[in-house]
Amino acid sequence: MKLICLLFLCGADSVSAQTGQRIGELEEELRIAEIGVSSSTLWARIMPAIQLSGSVGLKGAVFYDPESSVLFPADSYRLTVSVPLHGFFTGWKHEEALARWRRVTTELASARCAAAAEMESARSRCIALEGELRVLRAEHALLEEIVRYNQLLFDQGAVKFDVLARARLQVLGAERMILDRTSQVNELRRKYDLD
Repeated sequence: MKLICLLFLCGADSVSAQTGQRIGELEEELRIAEIGVSSSTLWARIMPAIQLSGSVGLKGAVFYDPESSVLFPADSYRLTVSVPLHGFFTGWKHEEALARWRRVTTELASARCAAAAEMESARSRCIALEGELRVLRAEHALLEEIVRYNQLLFDQGAVKFDVLARARLQVLGAERMILDRTSQVNELRRKYDLD
């Protein structure tokens, strides 16, 4: 029961394509394992096999039945019902199917929990990058103010051109960092379908 609860507790909204594909494969394998378990239950193992056979002969001749090594009269009909007794005593196929079902269920729960952890990590990384973007934009605005101030000082001849050039380079560096972080945020949002 705990394992079933884990399957639902560790669900993720959206995951990377590779993780989603692995979960899909495991879900399909789980369906196959469930079929194996249901087809190997005690009832399925002891279900009788019913066979109807008949033979038609000519003029009272006796025919040999290759299935049972018995001689039958020419016109005979029979209904054979066989119940395999080994179904009562051996349940290894059912145990094997249950073990496979447990293994697949455990792998699926693990994959779902890994997907949930991956999603949480992506959300955290996205939030951190958005916070860094806000700081970078504020720094960029401040650097632009410094460039305007240095431009005024340069126009008045109070500072040399290298001071103005360094300030402009700092603005370009901040813009480059903003573009890089924006690209990372967009990639995370696209990959994990974050809003």
